[in-house]
Amino acid sequence: MKQLSGVTVMPRVFISYSSKDHELAESIHEKLASNGFQVWRDKTRLETDWSQEIAQALADSDIVCLLWTSGSAESRWVKHEWLTGRALGKAVVPCTDDQAPPLPRSLANIEAVNLSATKGHFELLLKRLSVAATSPPRYDYTVLPPTTFLPFNPNPRFVGRNADLLALYLGAIGNLNRIGLNSVGCVGLGGLGKTQLVVEFAYRFAFAFDWVFWIQAANRNTWRSQLVQIARRYLKVDPARVDSVESEAEYLVALQKFCKEHPHVLIVMDNVDDPAALNSEFVLGPDVDITPLSLGCNLMFTSRRQFQLPGVRMHRLRTLRPSTAYVLLTSERSARSNEEVEAANAICSAVGGLPLALTLVAAYLKKYPSVSFQDYREELVRGKLDAIDIDKLRPEELATRHEAAVTSTLRSQWSTLSAGPARDLLLLASAFEESSLIPKARLQLFSGMGLGVSKIDRPFDRALAQLEELCLIESLDREGAVRLHPLIRAFVEQSVSREAWEQVKQRACTSVARAFGDAHRLCSEIVARGVDEVIGDLQTGTSW
Repeated sequence: MKQLSGVTVMPRVFISYSSKDHELAESIHEKLASNGFQVWRDKTRLETDWSQEIAQALADSDIVCLLWTSGSAESRWVKHEWLTGRALGKAVVPCTDDQAPPLPRSLANIEAVNLSATKGHFELLLKRLSVAATSPPRYDYTVLPPTTFLPFNPNPRFVGRNADLLALYLGAIGNLNRIGLNSVGCVGLGGLGKTQLVVEFAYRFAFAFDWVFWIQAANRNTWRSQLVQIARRYLKVDPARVDSVESEAEYLVALQKFCKEHPHVLIVMDNVDDPAALNSEFVLGPDVDITPLSLGCNLMFTSRRQFQLPGVRMHRLRTLRPSTAYVLLTSERSARSNEEVEAANAICSAVGGLPLALTLVAAYLKKYPSVSFQDYREELVRGKLDAIDIDKLRPEELATRHEAAVTSTLRSQWSTLSAGPARDLLLLASAFEESSLIPKARLQLFSGMGLGVSKIDRPFDRALAQLEELCLIESLDREGAVRLHPLIRAFVEQSVSREAWEQVKQRACTSVARAFGDAHRLCSEIVARGVDEVIGDLQTGTSW
């Protein structure tokens, strides 16, 4: 039972069952509902369409009541339901009978309710569901199929990404009725925890695949050798010749054949610099006509660059919500007073919910208990990136063994942006107030970028699209505005001289003065955007 504002809320139960057990599921549904439980059960598309609706119902439920019979043991729809519930940390309560097969290996330590008992079995189920609602189990996600090969361990402090896990899973499996392969890319700013997310995904959903492999993909020149190693060491594919340059190509061809014969192979490629290379003709060598996307496997990858690739889903990772950011920050040391709670929330806001920054700050506060949350908040306001990176961790101290410094992470992302209109636009956006919503029309006005040589040549839109592709700016289409992460703004401010900063502002003011010195342009802006927006343009220019 849950207490919300003094009102008792009954747990939400998702009934997972095979179509062969329809009558049993209906009976349990009625009994649970009559006892006050909120029950969700698929009644119309049972074992025909594992859809977004079913996945969302699982995400919104507290408990999965799994009717485990010979029918459900053979149902891949039921498998995906209990697997998703377990992956999202939901309590799974199995119900069996005397003829039921053993529970899946990853659920084997959970005690089932035997529905074949002559009496008391339903009362036992009610009790078990009530206990599960208040004390959900902690699953051991290190229980893996023997065909899973991952270079990292799961992170015990992984928090707040259930919606992302579910989105990646839907992208990786698609519609269960659909015959074919699925590819999904997880993209976002450095430090958001993309690698940690896909590591967690691989551990929690490993049983959905027959084989899971990992490739360190930062250097595309190593993709070929790593794929050959997978073929040799793990899949034991046996091309005709060995120990020659030509045999590598034969291994890749053999690997492609294996994947096409075994459609439930998942390969994870971490930190792809440019996703377009996944569909490049020669990326795996000129002697093979194979790309990672045509390998014949399910593919998941991470990248700091957005993309458009045929048949590939893109999932953009966002910063953590304030409540989740607070949990991560205080995972090493709790806030013990209202003042500390307030300071901790202010720290979360100042670092913009960036998981890497929160992890580093949490480690620092644990290491130096004499430094209060309030003291750290004050230093963070003054020093920003210097405060976050003041006591640099070693890569080995992070679960993903990445470089443990926000400044270095942002520098590598900044280095992908060459000098030109896009970099100038990023400098201009950094001149606005921290975390402010910048109207796109105002940013374009201040940039002085109008139409190019024709009506379809749009320098401003092109520069903004480049920043969005590199995940250096966030576009909020509903508000018609953009937003800069506070740590990106701090990095840009730290990376350019004060003189350059003032020149950016002065050029912007000149652009505004030139535009509004034209009465026709001024009237057009008022008609298009309203007088308040134009006054805001003038106020910003005046303040600069």
